[in-house]
Amino acid sequence: MDWELGISGYIAPATLSAAVRYLAESSTQEYPPLVWAGGTDLMPRMRMRWLDSPEQGGLQSLLSLRSVSELSGIEVVGDMLRIGSLTTIEEMRRSPLISAHAPALAIACDLFASFQIRHAATLGGNLVNASPAADTAGPLLVHQAVVVCAGWRDGSVDERHIPLAEFWLGPGRCALAADELLVAVELPIFPDSGWVAYEKHCRRPAKDISIVSITLAVEPDGDGGLCRSSLALGAVAPTPLLVPQVAELLAEGGFGSKEGHSRASRMAAEAASPIDDVRGSAAHRRHLVEVLTHRALDGIAARMGYSDFNGYEPPQRMTITQSGSALTNCELPPMTPQPSAELQEGDIEVNFTLNGGPMRRNIAAGATLVALLREDENLTGTKIACEEGECGACSVLLDGRAVQSCLTLAVECEGREVVTVEGVYAPDGELHDLMEDMLIEGGVQCGFCSPGMVISGLSHFLNGGGGGEQELARAIEGNLCRCTGYLRLLSGLERHAARLGGGVGLE
Repeated sequence: MDWELGISGYIAPATLSAAVRYLAESSTQEYPPLVWAGGTDLMPRMRMRWLDSPEQGGLQSLLSLRSVSELSGIEVVGDMLRIGSLTTIEEMRRSPLISAHAPALAIACDLFASFQIRHAATLGGNLVNASPAADTAGPLLVHQAVVVCAGWRDGSVDERHIPLAEFWLGPGRCALAADELLVAVELPIFPDSGWVAYEKHCRRPAKDISIVSITLAVEPDGDGGLCRSSLALGAVAPTPLLVPQVAELLAEGGFGSKEGHSRASRMAAEAASPIDDVRGSAAHRRHLVEVLTHRALDGIAARMGYSDFNGYEPPQRMTITQSGSALTNCELPPMTPQPSAELQEGDIEVNFTLNGGPMRRNIAAGATLVALLREDENLTGTKIACEEGECGACSVLLDGRAVQSCLTLAVECEGREVVTVEGVYAPDGELHDLMEDMLIEGGVQCGFCSPGMVISGLSHFLNGGGGGEQELARAIEGNLCRCTGYLRLLSGLERHAARLGGGVGLE
């Protein structure tokens, strides 16, 4: 195998009570268990930690939350929207409840990384990671979110609620106790009359961390003013932050006038405390805060009919929308593997389906799926390149959805269906129609990226994706082509979309 994380054991409890009890019992150990949700950020960190200090890595066990159904799901409870911490970014992106009642969050999920990452990354992981640039942070702040944490107290699960604005303590640090799990996020339903604007400024539409992000929400009072507004900034301070002084200015009549918007934008820039790093300078970030805040205010005012902004259209990257309407009805159900009842040490028996056939393997708890496929099963169509979820060359279908196999633990495939590019061929060995269409259009050059492109394209069509040019481009935005042959690859996808008309199977 290329590498494996030398974790000492693996447990995937089926209930929240079992998970928090195990965490409480083991949190006082010298090396407490690592909590695994989506793994898209933890996996690269774990790998670097193990490479730097392998002797420590072998002492830690892994607590997987993937089988705790209580942590999944999106529902309306009274006048609140509750989102389970294990809900994936893609599930939120495609949820009618999110788009109708928390529109800023829906926009952020739409601009989050790539499809492969969104199929695995979870809401809880994005928040507990405590990155100042977390994509979901700003939208949840303006939607007045509260996080629900759970621990094991006096023989039962005990929950506590923390306003999200108080949850982050600094880069990589949050208010979650060592023996607690983040269970859910709750937020009041955003009124149908409300408006939101969001922009994530970054170098590359997919994958990249934001240089600056801004989220603005306004709630009209029906008399030409605002009953509430909120502005959140990301990647410009040690934690994502709200700018209450801007909200006060807008509520006092500053909204809807050019002078008021200019003052509010300057206030936002002054509230930021950015740093210089490899992605941008502090001065550039502060300037971006002012510019993006101005665009958001002007864009919402134009949509609301304020005369000073008649005909104003913000740049394409600024997304502005009104609450109350579902943007999609193509929901995705949670993916839940089979649980393990108790802590398992050493190799673990894993049963799954690989390219249509049953598989039973004894697998080390820290083995990656890409290593299992290439080294043990000789399925070398799945490529190893970046090994940190950046390039998409290792993409496979997991229960019909493209994921990065370099970020996926092999033991997490228990009870699930894995399809590699070898499993996409027709039963008689002929090329799948999608492969044929890409070949006809010349969408193959060196061939290194092509298997991942095929997997991403299939995932797109299998999960209700359409055939529009922009939609197809987004389908493969998480895949890098070293030969930069994107136009011919897109032509192949367009040919296949025309052939299909709708839906696609693997046969």
